[in-house]
Amino acid sequence: FYSEARGDERIQELAGKVKVTTDPKLALARKDGPLTQAFVHLKDGRVLEGNTTIVRGDYGNRLPREELLEKFHFLNDSILGPERASEVIDTTERLERLSDVRELTALLGG
Repeated sequence: FYSEARGDERIQELAGKVKVTTDPKLALARKDGPLTQAFVHLKDGRVLEGNTTIVRGDYGNRLPREELLEKFHFLNDSILGPERASEVIDTTERLERLSDVRELTALLGG
């Protein structure tokens, strides 16, 4: 989550209204039904409902390359720096051709 969103009182208030529960009937590997269901109970009594059978980013619902790279930078630039994060991407893309995996682990701080 973006830092600005986490600090937004409106979002904190909305998050306080969210109740997360598990349903043992929804198995992780089900092919015949949803993996996740969501119900939104409105003040007027209506209930909005939705579900998903494939999680965004999974094999059957892959992220576009640019979106994946943007997410990687979002999560790593503040830790590695934008330039080093880009080096990690470049190195990972040629992982099978590396003579020594330490080239990658050095970029990651190990």
